[in-house]
Amino acid sequence: MALSKSLSQEQIQITCQLCEIPNKKIIWKCKDCDLLMCGNCRENIHSKVKTSGDHQIMNITDIGTKENGENENVILSNIKCKTHQHQTCCLFCKECSKVVCPICITDAHNGHKLQNLIEAYDEKIKHSNDRQEQIILMLEEIGIREKELTEIESDRHLKHREAKQAIQIEKEILVETMNRSEEELFEQLDRELETSDLYVDREKRQLEKSKVSLIERRENALKLNSFVQILEHQLVSDNELLQTRTDKGYNISHFVPATTKFLNLGTLKTETMIALQKTPMANVIMKVEKKAKTELRSIHSIVICNDNPIWIADSKNGILQKVVLGEEDILILLNIQLVVFSMVVVPSGDILLATGDSVLKNINPKTGKQTNSIYSVYDQIITAVHLTEKNELIIGSRSKGIRYAPEGSKVLIAMNLDRGNSKGNVGVVDWLSDAGNGRVVILSPTGGILHTYDGQPEAEISLFGGIVATKEDNFIVNDAVSHILHILNSDGEYVCRFDTTSIGIKLPCCLAFSESGKLYIGSVNMEEQPNQIICLD
Repeated sequence: MALSKSLSQEQIQITCQLCEIPNKKIIWKCKDCDLLMCGNCRENIHSKVKTSGDHQIMNITDIGTKENGENENVILSNIKCKTHQHQTCCLFCKECSKVVCPICITDAHNGHKLQNLIEAYDEKIKHSNDRQEQIILMLEEIGIREKELTEIESDRHLKHREAKQAIQIEKEILVETMNRSEEELFEQLDRELETSDLYVDREKRQLEKSKVSLIERRENALKLNSFVQILEHQLVSDNELLQTRTDKGYNISHFVPATTKFLNLGTLKTETMIALQKTPMANVIMKVEKKAKTELRSIHSIVICNDNPIWIADSKNGILQKVVLGEEDILILLNIQLVVFSMVVVPSGDILLATGDSVLKNINPKTGKQTNSIYSVYDQIITAVHLTEKNELIIGSRSKGIRYAPEGSKVLIAMNLDRGNSKGNVGVVDWLSDAGNGRVVILSPTGGILHTYDGQPEAEISLFGGIVATKEDNFIVNDAVSHILHILNSDGEYVCRFDTTSIGIKLPCCLAFSESGKLYIGSVNMEEQPNQIICLD
């Protein structure tokens, strides 16, 4: 089958090896003569060979098939041993992948797993055929993916051009708006100046007339040279010739710049971010895959080692457990008396623990043996530890003595840290008191505060327990008091929320993602009842 497929794809023409007539269709192969033949040569030439009756002749379409392997008895029964040349190989050593003779079996292959030659040959042929089929399927898949990538490339280039065009259009609109605003301001100033000039010209003409009248009156007064003329001269007021001037009509407006100096054209957002921002709470779908009960009163921290086993910690009662999820209950593999605030699995498989000390603890996952790690802080208490996707360790700590920052203080207490997203932003849950009143702080890669999230206005208290980042660069924060998962975008802005009671989960206390992308929730129980670990798909 493999050869027939290769023949159909071959570009070099093969002729009958007996008549050598071009374009003569090859149909048969004699395995004993190792010749390819057309139908005519098999009947008229090869058949005249004296021993041809014992030759193995097969259709070329059957080359490589299992049926052909069943006809290999003559060849397989005459395989000479390379080590013992006078011996014939009778079996196949599966451990050494060699054909062996009786001497080989008693010598170098004694105790090895041996197999009949025909069976071994058939298995190899089947494996080869399966591999060929798999390669063909993989090549088809590569073709499909190449086509998809071409379509993606074309689509992304189109969207790139459309986005640029949209930005350019928005810029032109803003420029047009600015130009129109400029023209309107200029026109208003021109009107004010024109009005002012009219008022000034009118007053200048009035002053000129008053000036002429006053000069005339002065000259007439100077001409009075007799006693009688002076007595008979009528006295009039000159004040009406110089009226009081007002500033009305002379005002020119001052330009006051806009308070917003930067005009934002818009922002760039992925389709996922746009879709999430449009997603109401009812459209967030989560499905419970498995629930398992535990006797721990609370689960404050949880990490998953390759989906199984799971490490859980009750920091209030000082219990750390290594468990696996059963059908209904958990199976405890290790139980350790230790207060744990936060923990993380490192590439070696060991568990790093933040225990409220200045040094991170290290636990061997097989033996449970505790040792001090090489990671420590000076004059601080480590309360959180996480590992980024780049295997960079992040430690959250606080000062000794004071547990929470005083009201109004600018001190940030990192009580729980997330591994971050592809932007490098890190999500922090900042607890301000035991009673709640927490907040979510999003830090930039350089440590600056990008955004803070205090919960929704209708919630009087937000008891944020943990925070995780999704593969889509969103943050999920649990609120144990209101049974809510808050979903934030990569910058910490609110997108939507999910009510965990809709899938039967109350008081979610901590969150963790497995490597396969499943979300695990550990709950806290306010009553004397078994607690739960829930795996969501």
